[in-house]
Amino acid sequence: MVRPERPSHTLKILSANVRGLRTSIGDLTHNCVLRHSADVVVVTETWLNNEVEPTFSKIRGYTKWSRGNRPERAGGGVAVCFKEGVQAQHLDVVPPPHMEVMFFRVVLADRSAILLCAMYRPPRQGPASLQ
Repeated sequence: MVRPERPSHTLKILSANVRGLRTSIGDLTHNCVLRHSADVVVVTETWLNNEVEPTFSKIRGYTKWSRGNRPERAGGGVAVCFKEGVQAQHLDVVPPPHMEVMFFRVVLADRSAILLCAMYRPPRQGPASLQ
């Protein structure tokens, strides 16, 4: 019997609803990101606005956060960062007005690529908004 080859590298994606990145960045970094050596970190409900510096809470060994803030109201927010060396390109896509969405093209170790979508759907929108 021939065993299928295991990929030399698996892309590890960590996704978390942090309910405030300012207050949860330490726990997220030490207990999740570094412990599991995540390649991609996606967080929702960052609760950040445009007054917070783009370099806020940069994790050593990772890119700065790509952020989708919610400037006109409190709550929400999406942010993504990548381990240094991961090839990722932010795609300029206009999200639906009722969602917070970011898209990235991520190149894998075998040179193939995936489309990564980071999304936050506010609870009041309900599942019908995904249609």
